Amino acid sequence: MKNLLLIVTLLFSFILNAQVVSQEFELTPENFRSKSESDKDYIVIEVPGKTNNELFNKSKQFINQYYNNPKFVTSESDNSQIVINAYGSKYSMTMFSWYNEYQIELQFKDGKIKLSPKFKWIKNYNGGDDIPLVLGPGYMWAVFNKKGKVMRSKSKQIAEQDLKDFVTGLLNKIHESSDNW
Repeated sequence: MKNLLLIVTLLFSFILNAQVVSQEFELTPENFRSKSESDKDYIVIEVPGKTNNELFNKSKQFINQYYNNPKFVTSESDNSQIVINAYGSKYSMTMFSWYNEYQIELQFKDGKIKLSPKFKWIKNYNGGDDIPLVLGPGYMWAVFNKKGKVMRSKSKQIAEQDLKDFVTGLLNKIHESSDNW
């Protein structure tokens, strides 16, 4: 019996990990793109057997645990959409601390969640100028230059990791078994 439980646990872990890997994003000059389908700026997370309301509620529970002040960074619409406007992880670059500002939109249908992230700015933790995704007039720096070459690799790396952590946490919450405490 213990061996069967171990096999089921390992199989579930493998499936969940495979789903996370296929749900990754890459930050490009055109904003976030699905790594597996680069023409799409969203991913669809398949969750068979879960209703729209179940997915909405589990996602909302995750968001409430994930963010310090969820009511200040989220808005929602009729159990069909949640929009998050938030900051990513703090990191050091040059002599200053920075964080990425982004928006994540979640839309819900029975058995599916559509996740659409948007990169907004790199923000200076101590105030000061914001840095855009693509270099434009009036800016000395950006994540990408006008030709699409990475100028701030740390910002790109952190943005992708923040989104991967969000998707992994969301998937874990959705697949978590209910605990009758």
